[in-house]
Amino acid sequence: MRLASASGAVDFALRLAERAQARGLMDRVASPHLRSFLRHWYEDAAYLAPVSSVWLEFDLNREPRGSEAGSLPLPVVCAQFGDRVEPRWLIDSLLPAMHGSPLNPSQRRLLHRCLDALPAAGRILYAFSLRSRPGDAVRLELCGLDPAAMVAYLERVAAPGAAARAGALIPLIKRCERLHLSFDIASEISPRIGLEGSFVHRPHREPRWSELFDRLMASGLCTPEKRTAVFGWPGYDSLWTASDRWPDDAAGLGGFCVRCLSHLKLVSWPDREPEAKAYLLFQHLRTRSGG
Repeated sequence: MRLASASGAVDFALRLAERAQARGLMDRVASPHLRSFLRHWYEDAAYLAPVSSVWLEFDLNREPRGSEAGSLPLPVVCAQFGDRVEPRWLIDSLLPAMHGSPLNPSQRRLLHRCLDALPAAGRILYAFSLRSRPGDAVRLELCGLDPAAMVAYLERVAAPGAAARAGALIPLIKRCERLHLSFDIASEISPRIGLEGSFVHRPHREPRWSELFDRLMASGLCTPEKRTAVFGWPGYDSLWTASDRWPDDAAGLGGFCVRCLSHLKLVSWPDREPEAKAYLLFQHLRTRSGG
């Protein structure tokens, strides 16, 4: 959810936390390469062993690409890693499988450059195929770097001015835990830079969430209404508290739908004002009785 007053677009991402969950989606996606990727992740545990989970993100404000009647549109495809990955496997095998074609020579060269320059403390947490969006880029999201290391790394690999623009946003999130850095790679490294941060505990137990949103509002990146909506999201529901909305056919009669504030993302651009987004999580948790 975008937090500025003029930004109403909302995206939806689905996490496949277990390989078996891919089986239910293989026949619902129109893209042959995405069906193949999900099938390989489900069936070939050794080949895609480093991939701990898969995210499918649907841009609800864009005209879908590669969709057919009755099927899901082509999403952004994201692979999450539980540990370090070997660069050659990432560039030669995983990203082409997610993207549906070999990466072009410029992408390969730039990916090698970015991975060679990555400090020892940093690692790839997510790799994305952005084929569903114009430009056919791929994205890397890195973790393990502190704010100073992020800026220094961008100075080495990113477009001119990108490090300074991202550095100007770091004071907003410097007290966050779990900092992430992301950027896109097509024929060149995009000047768009993403910075993410979050806290382990929920807002009612972590006052730094409130302080973070105070800084966003003071910078004009968040409206009071969006702040209220974000802080009103965490909680849970069950059949008994939301009987008129409970999806009993899919979820059964028991369990809980838990809602959390996942993380915040700041995006810097060379030709527009920065943008802030909040990522809201919800998940159905079953009870032991099997409800």
